[in-house]
Amino acid sequence: MSKLSENIITLYGDDAFEINRYVENEVQEYKDCSIVDCSDIDLNSFISIAFGYDMFASKKYIFLKNIYSNDSVWKNLEKMLTDYSLNNVLYIIIGNHALQKNATFKFLLDKSQAINFKKWKEWDIRSAKNWLKDESNLLNIKLGVDDIETIIDWVGPDEQKLHDCLERLSLYDTFSKEKMHELIKQTNIVNNVFLLVELIIQKDRTKVLNLLNNIKSSSDPYQLIGLLSSQFLQVLYILSDRNAKGADLGMKDYSFNKTMEFSKKTNLNSLKKYIEKLSDADMNMKSKPNDNWIILEKTIFDLCM
Repeated sequence: MSKLSENIITLYGDDAFEINRYVENEVQEYKDCSIVDCSDIDLNSFISIAFGYDMFASKKYIFLKNIYSNDSVWKNLEKMLTDYSLNNVLYIIIGNHALQKNATFKFLLDKSQAINFKKWKEWDIRSAKNWLKDESNLLNIKLGVDDIETIIDWVGPDEQKLHDCLERLSLYDTFSKEKMHELIKQTNIVNNVFLLVELIIQKDRTKVLNLLNNIKSSSDPYQLIGLLSSQFLQVLYILSDRNAKGADLGMKDYSFNKTMEFSKKTNLNSLKKYIEKLSDADMNMKSKPNDNWIILEKTIFDLCM
């Protein structure tokens, strides 16, 4: 194994949940490590962080996020890794991005330790069941075979959703099937809100309509508008303070990372419009309870304009 491949680990693939878990485990293992968001960093600062070292200090473990979104760093990455002496260990976190034909990505696949994190396919139920069984045992949640099958039927083979579901179930010593269904329903609503926010920012009215049609039967419009408003307020907070941490908002890593992603895709003026229109819709829904879904749908459509 070459010196370069010993010191560079590339994390890529469409399973963001497992990539985040892998990073969390590695960060806990090493004392001298740091996580760096490279999206806005200048080239000289990147060189100092990635290649700088102290000969009397131990090796550093550096996790580089969003490096592909920084053109100056990404385009020069191969040259830097080839020309500079690398004494630190670099984890290059790429995730699921269409970089297969990109020269820098091909270089990383060839020269680094590349780990591909693949999501389960829709038909890979056995893997989902085995994972759910192992995870529930780790969390001391007593799930029978029927419970596991029921959860998979309701949630689907999606690690993030299954993990969120287990976190909710872990709060209870015992629970009925009805309670389990209620908790899973709450999990699905939160994930639908994340997807809805993303589609609103993208102004994709067709997909918004499809999503609303799918979730209307299992969602409460008042809860949905409340979660939407809360999510946009959290995005506004992060956009106003780039040094904000998940703990400031009482958010776990997955929720905070999603909110951080949204903050990079929108702006203050758009957010203020979203929040104002949702506030107006909330008042209208309370004054006209029979028309709440109509009001909410029209408002969300207006947000996509």
